[in-house]
Amino acid sequence: MLSLEDALPYLLERDLVSAESVVYGDLTITSAARRNRNLRVSRSDGPGYLIKQPDDPQAGGVYTLRSEAGFYAFCRHEPEAAAARASLPTMLFADFERALPAIELYEDAAQLWSHYRQHAADAFPVKTAASVLSFLTGGG
Repeated sequence: MLSLEDALPYLLERDLVSAESVVYGDLTITSAARRNRNLRVSRSDGPGYLIKQPDDPQAGGVYTLRSEAGFYAFCRHEPEAAAARASLPTMLFADFERALPAIELYEDAAQLWSHYRQHAADAFPVKTAASVLSFLTGGG
């Protein structure tokens, strides 16, 4: 499992961040733990991302995150998933062995429940939700 201390060498070894971003202070890695032990990677020389990792590698989170990474990979390569792909962040890399998917970080993203609490019901993103639901239920 990656920690704040060993995340940087892992990212450098895989060319996911540059040495220049470290030297010039354009990189931050912070904990974004919630249900998983997520790490938030923010940088000014490229896209930021969220590395998701299971809270307990022995529990079911490993399977959930591998499935999530598989879903992102499927949506990226399957032509029939174009509608869903348009609504999803990009998976920038995945370490399937360690169950570590990393998805593109939307700096201004808000959780759906938060968005719903702050806006009127008619502002709910129905078109996006319907598109994803249709795809997930086989409606194309």
